Amino acid sequence: MSARILTLTLALAVPSALGACDDDGGDEVEVTYTGSFVNGFDQSPLAGVEVCIVAPSGIPCVQTAADGRYTIALPADTKVEVEVQKEGFIPVRSNFVTRTRDAEISAEMFQPAAVEAAFALAGATYDDTLGGLLVRVYDPARGQTVGLAGVSVDIEPSDGEGPYYLDGLTFSASATATTPGGNALFALLEDKTYKIRLESDTHDCPGTFLWHAPDGRVDAIVKPGFATYIYADCTPK
Repeated sequence: MSARILTLTLALAVPSALGACDDDGGDEVEVTYTGSFVNGFDQSPLAGVEVCIVAPSGIPCVQTAADGRYTIALPADTKVEVEVQKEGFIPVRSNFVTRTRDAEISAEMFQPAAVEAAFALAGATYDDTLGGLLVRVYDPARGQTVGLAGVSVDIEPSDGEGPYYLDGLTFSASATATTPGGNALFALLEDKTYKIRLESDTHDCPGTFLWHAPDGRVDAIVKPGFATYIYADCTPK
């Protein structure tokens, strides 16, 4: 579960906004999220991946087509929680704020055996009855698929195990901040909302499209049986 978060690789783009009308005749702005899901090992498209917006309620789930692609309309500038599942692959979830323009989220998914092996090689525990959290940091000038090194990541309350700083499925036992992969993994977490703090000597990490707590930290909702995957943008100071 904590490892389930390794399953998602997001790439966001920012085209144009989309308008729609609500039931009361007023204007309710929507954005269109599109993208594709592939098998992380051979990059083959994954059909039948279910993408569900669990909050706010009332948005129908969608499934990927034979080419692995999906399209879903979401309210703009709104806090959402999403869950992504496919039989035989580790499911993930995320919470973020939708953009005010159309966006793309593409993702890789992995089968449990790969994640279990990665944990075993690192001497860490994999337990899919608990939750996990993977925080990925990036510099938006370089794109979201390129991780940012040198960012320390902490959560409160300080539960479970971690952070493990890693590249792909390779754990770094000695790192005290993100490696070039930009990932920090927390394992064996309880059903809670955790607050994330990101610190860097060279970058500010506002997490523009994340849920912000009053103290400036970022909220991440962790649920049993899922891993929460969070992307945080960090801009040079």
